[in-house]
Amino acid sequence: GVFQGVLHRTNSRGVRGPEYTSEPAPGVFRIVVIGDSYTMGQGVPEEEAYPAVAEQMLRERGRRAEVINLGVSGFAIRQSIRRLEKVGMDYHPQLVVYGFTPNDIFGPEYQEGSPQAKQALEALVHRFDDSPSLLLRTIWPRLVLGRSALWPLPGTYEYNLEQNYFRNPKALRQITDGLDDLARLTRDAGICGHVFIHTRLDALWIHPFTRIYQRVAELSRERGLSVTVSFPLFRGRDVRKLRLSDVDSHPNAAGHRLHAEALVQGLTELPARC
Repeated sequence: GVFQGVLHRTNSRGVRGPEYTSEPAPGVFRIVVIGDSYTMGQGVPEEEAYPAVAEQMLRERGRRAEVINLGVSGFAIRQSIRRLEKVGMDYHPQLVVYGFTPNDIFGPEYQEGSPQAKQALEALVHRFDDSPSLLLRTIWPRLVLGRSALWPLPGTYEYNLEQNYFRNPKALRQITDGLDDLARLTRDAGICGHVFIHTRLDALWIHPFTRIYQRVAELSRERGLSVTVSFPLFRGRDVRKLRLSDVDSHPNAAGHRLHAEALVQGLTELPARC
């Protein structure tokens, strides 16, 4: 079917891509990737989503790899783990990669910002809309939003995420419980689990989510999961060339290719046991 203007096919198990045998072919290193719309490749053709690009990169480096894309748009970590249990493990992977996006913390305990905070932020941004100074009308909103990129202001999406990751233990359990389950599933199967931290395509000079990336990386390593943080490869780049549009921050083909490069680099640094 067509989703977000792009043809999507699924196999008989609901996986984006071709049919796969239950067991990998001899000599093939099989990787299952779980995650949300970033992993699925919302808005790009199947072959341009980063799991497919990573597979091609690994093969170009002489590694017989097969990367199965279990991503589903809108999934948070718990739904991704359930999909891994019900579908992914039946493919007998040698490695499981969980593609993390900051909104994976969304769940019943997630606390949205108050309407009053959003109203106050909007009033601050539009404070000088009626000023006779064109310069002030133009510069002020940019100053406010630029400041918020450094220190997120109440009422912003970034501020709400920070509050939930660092001041809402009940919401954070959405992440920690999911990581616990990933560690358990991979450990019981005798394989490795890897956490691949996507880069949300907002400002790429002073990125508002670096503290969250560091937090999730620490939580993952505490559970014996290896980690790749993709942001260093994105730092300082022109975000407009990497996302689908100004109103859709999902990666385009170039954004997916950078994610694939980061993932492949991370896979070359896996512990020897993997």
